[in-house]
Amino acid sequence: MVTATDVAVAAVDRDAVTENTIGTGAGAIGEIGGSIGVSLAETTAQNKVTAIIGSLDTQTITRPAVTATRGGITVDVSGGHNLSTRTVATSVAVALGAAGAGGHAFTTDNSTYLATVATGASLQASGTLVVQARGSNNDPAAPDGQLQAQADGGSGGLVAVGVVIASASDSTQRKATIGDAVDLSGVGALDLLATSSPNVTAQSTAVDVGGVAVTVNQSIVTTAGKATASTGRGVTLPQGDTRILANGASRLFASQTGVVSGVLAAGATQTTGASGLATEATLGPDTRTAA
Repeated sequence: MVTATDVAVAAVDRDAVTENTIGTGAGAIGEIGGSIGVSLAETTAQNKVTAIIGSLDTQTITRPAVTATRGGITVDVSGGHNLSTRTVATSVAVALGAAGAGGHAFTTDNSTYLATVATGASLQASGTLVVQARGSNNDPAAPDGQLQAQADGGSGGLVAVGVVIASASDSTQRKATIGDAVDLSGVGALDLLATSSPNVTAQSTAVDVGGVAVTVNQSIVTTAGKATASTGRGVTLPQGDTRILANGASRLFASQTGVVSGVLAAGATQTTGASGLATEATLGPDTRTAA
């Protein structure tokens, strides 16, 4: 049992990572020469951040009792990542040779943020119970952070082949939940809030000069995360107001620049943006209201 004037359970996660790879392929000069350069850079976040009253162990269900004598109860998980990946690749061959340069930059966030009141909990508070999973800013319209991927590649030779790919993807999960059979009849009101605002950028540049030049140049940005606010089965709601809100807003930016020059040149450039961010607000079955 926990008793205090106000009760707050909070977890915060903020990461900033920069990954740079600069590679120069071999150079060859002579009757027959060849060079191949491939640079790969990858940044991935898979953090798990949890703020909880009770336990997630379904095998041993605890029944925590929490009382705020004058104020409210807050369960708050927040955070966002600034991840940046850049790769630069170059290679050159002179004479009867071939040159190939590949630059691949990948930035991915698969983190999970969970704020929850676990199954069977009993809470008492004169104020509001706030359970929220959000970004690093108090403003739900502000971006959670920024994911960036940049790939630059160039090659030169009688035969030049360049493959440049920049890909940034956000699959962050933000969940604010109330477990099964939680009794909230003793709290003043309920705010159950989940917000997700991913900000994803990819940029690629490819330059190829040769007798025969082929360029593949791609920039790809995607969001596939989820913002979830939900109550479980058999929850007893407070006598005051209940708000269950899930908000999502994706920011996507992809750009590419390709320059191909040669006796025979073929360029394949592609810019792709796909938003798959899901938002879900659910009032669970068998919900009761306080008597």
